Amino acid sequence: MTIIAIAGTGTGIGKSHVAVALLMAMKLHARVVGWKPVESGVTGSEGEDEARLRDAGSVAGPPTLRLREALSPHLAARRENRILDARAFADTAAQLATTHDAVVVEVAGGLFSPLTDEMTNATWLRTLKKMPRIVLVAPDRLGVLHDTYATVRAAAAEGLTIDTVVLSAPETPDASTGTNAGELVRHISAYVYHTHIITAPRKDPKDLAAEPAIVALAARVLPPRSATSLSS
Repeated sequence: MTIIAIAGTGTGIGKSHVAVALLMAMKLHARVVGWKPVESGVTGSEGEDEARLRDAGSVAGPPTLRLREALSPHLAARRENRILDARAFADTAAQLATTHDAVVVEVAGGLFSPLTDEMTNATWLRTLKKMPRIVLVAPDRLGVLHDTYATVRAAAAEGLTIDTVVLSAPETPDASTGTNAGELVRHISAYVYHTHIITAPRKDPKDLAAEPAIVALAARVLPPRSATSLSS
């Protein structure tokens, strides 16, 4: 069973974009499913991220818990007098992982954003029956060195290891865009051994799924048999 957790250094930085592209790359050679346990800011019958993950995978995942206000899930749920059951989320992730080659779980917000009043996304990931492969998405812009370094160090303190850092191209590049990957290699690799750092250009997810770096990431996180097919 393989669980790939897509987290971020913050919110609104391209997490869903990367998750969708990764699912598209993997489903060419494996049975994969995408799922977001909870999504805030949903005013219709389905969340935008929920729909994108559903369409990108081999099959539709279970429904996302939908919250109306565009707030951190724990706060949005509190205002609606709803309970976020972290244990039920973990059980769902485990069930998905036993019936598919891999499940891509996109958490809401950053890695250390609150999921419930008692748990952050990071502490919730530690409760999963199988430790997930964590893909950390960060924007390739000024400030990402601090945000990524702080997140990786905090993850290590939580007992989590980041498998891959994906620098997502921002809508408006700045002077640091394109230089951050090299700087992170110098700083993060010294702290977390074998952390992979890749860049994701600003492309439609279908085109991004064909990028060599995303194809290589898909091969790395898939089970060996599926990965062999993907990389051949």
